[in-house]
Amino acid sequence: HILTSPVLVSILYWPVLELPFFWDDVANFTFMEGRPLLSFWTTASGFPYYRPLGFSVFRIWQLLFGSTNTIAFHLLNMIVMISNGWLITILGLRIWSSIIVRPNIGQRQNIESLDGHIFAWLACIILCVFPFASVVVPLVASLFHLLVTTLVLLSVLAMLNFYINRHRSWAYASLICACLAPFAHESGITAGYVLLASWIIVFRDVRKQHKLDFDIVNSGIL
Repeated sequence: HILTSPVLVSILYWPVLELPFFWDDVANFTFMEGRPLLSFWTTASGFPYYRPLGFSVFRIWQLLFGSTNTIAFHLLNMIVMISNGWLITILGLRIWSSIIVRPNIGQRQNIESLDGHIFAWLACIILCVFPFASVVVPLVASLFHLLVTTLVLLSVLAMLNFYINRHRSWAYASLICACLAPFAHESGITAGYVLLASWIIVFRDVRKQHKLDFDIVNSGIL
């Protein structure tokens, strides 16, 4: 599980490190030029979209590696892609143990099986080799898409952790990630719908156990 994502992304995308900035990259970096970090959050003037979280990551990366370091910025996309592979692997394991195997929700259980590991492993492989990613990873400006994916995966993973162990901090973490997603990319507004779909699945599972769980009801309202 640990090696699958970095190995696949490295094999598929190592030539990306040799690419220059191109296409939308120029417009994004021109917009950023001379702007303080806080200004990305207060106004989108001069740019057609409001994506302050992604621009904040860009600015921090510029401070660390320089504003024209193409290798560093292409590597950033690869790192986020690898992280998404790890997240969907963990999410696959959580889904298998909490939904498919159906332990008693609210009890700390760690159900591992060969089927569950294969399920999570295939999810990671599909994400990493998905053909549409070949458009996203090479383009520095597409960090926004990779970042919003990270936040949606984190929000769903946090929700499942909350259902399994009932630590309210996970519920708040899920809400925070879902609320941050639209600040990475406008498609992040769908994070709420993804969470709602996950909540419905878990709620139906609890109802089948003939139990009314107020924590789950309250999290759905939230």
